[in-house]
Amino acid sequence: MNIEPLTPTAVEFYNKLLKKIVNKPALELFFEVGTELIEVGPKEHLINRIVQELADRKNLDINDLNLYLRQINEFYNASIASYDLVDTQDPVETDLAKLEKIVHALMQLESVEKNREIMISMCDKAIETIAKEYGFWKELHSIALHDELVSHVDSVFGKMTALNTGFFSFMDISRMLKKGATKDEFYEFSMLMTIILASYNEVRKYRYEFIQEEEELSLEEFVKPYMKTKVAMLFSLGIKTIDQDDFSYRTLGLSRKNKKQLLELGSDMALYYYEYDEDDECMEFFAVLHAWRALSELEIAEAKALFVDLLRELFNEEDDLDWMPRLFKKLIKPFRFDMFNESVEYILDENEHEWFRAEFINLLQSMLKNDEIDKNTLSQVFEKLFKKCKNPVVNASAIAVCKDEKLTEHYPQIKQLYEKKRVDYSLDGDLEDVELAFRMRSERSTKRDLSFGNLLEEVCREEDEPSQLFVAEEKIGRNDPCPCGSGKKYKKCCLKTR
Repeated sequence: MNIEPLTPTAVEFYNKLLKKIVNKPALELFFEVGTELIEVGPKEHLINRIVQELADRKNLDINDLNLYLRQINEFYNASIASYDLVDTQDPVETDLAKLEKIVHALMQLESVEKNREIMISMCDKAIETIAKEYGFWKELHSIALHDELVSHVDSVFGKMTALNTGFFSFMDISRMLKKGATKDEFYEFSMLMTIILASYNEVRKYRYEFIQEEEELSLEEFVKPYMKTKVAMLFSLGIKTIDQDDFSYRTLGLSRKNKKQLLELGSDMALYYYEYDEDDECMEFFAVLHAWRALSELEIAEAKALFVDLLRELFNEEDDLDWMPRLFKKLIKPFRFDMFNESVEYILDENEHEWFRAEFINLLQSMLKNDEIDKNTLSQVFEKLFKKCKNPVVNASAIAVCKDEKLTEHYPQIKQLYEKKRVDYSLDGDLEDVELAFRMRSERSTKRDLSFGNLLEEVCREEDEPSQLFVAEEKIGRNDPCPCGSGKKYKKCCLKTR
């Protein structure tokens, strides 16, 4: 998904929002995002802290909570994109001008004294963070003479002179703000702070990758923190019980008291993406999946946002393992009753991944089948979608539901989508298949288009050998094993070459 940087207009909107939600102005959150990005191992992610703070509010409606979390996450991502605007090694004037407008808009939001307070606080936090990350925190607080500190920091940064200069710039800015500075100087300082944070973040991306390569943890070290907690039992379950609907984690002694441990394990992508050996049983990998299932069974509220975020992330990463999409409908079931508006937002959002949107179309169908919404409500969503959606996969997914639920009122729109070639017919057939499903015809008048799935069916029919993978009119599911034998999901393999 393409994340756009902040704009002056967005800054004003988010400032009102953030003050209402977390009682912090956008300027403070903006600098906090930049400062926390330079940490190699932050104690707790900024978003996680806000999630916990909001979750603890007893008077906050669940719908408001979901909306707030989505908007805070949007601000977080837009802030990161703003820091990434400028290549500090080779800055482009147009990008620098965009960043200046963002910083200027942020500085206009508060009084002079409030800006001073925020900037001093964030300068001091950045100084502490940099000193800890580069290993001279003790020296920062023990070396009395400024010249000796300069000499020591020089030895730490070596050839990274820009970072050395940036560190002492933070110290100078903090000192000058504490003594008193003009409003114009505030603006200059804020722009300088943003550029310095961008520089550290730019270097950190490479430095962090280098550290990961040099200090790659063993699987035992990844797992070690969990072995002292209640969730340790999940590491012995493996794949056997993943699809057993009647398996209960409560019987293992897990409860909502284990929320924090389960959320940590359920969001541990290091274990999820660990390069396991071919002969490995991947018990650690499946422990993450068991954490998901336990969170769902225990109906832990924060799990809903986790599942949605993971679904989005795994689709955006083109993840071949694809377990979250396979389990998503089951996992999200306890939280589904209040997800209609949220699901509609995702479905209509052209910036979301096509399969992510398709998953929520399927979720709406589940709501319909469980009498959580009616056909008229679902039909209104599809009417909006078909009017503007140009994505063939998303349209095909919605058309499949229309066929299943006999939503014949959408036939004129569906026909137009096929005519404009905005439907991926390899997923759910062509217009004649729709007409057959709507009982507008009793048989085909043309030969079915030989897309990949239908081609295999035709070949099997010609050879007069019934296929083990297909029966008449049966589709290949996008999450089914690819019939070519690669071992990958169909959507990740031959579906791409249709």
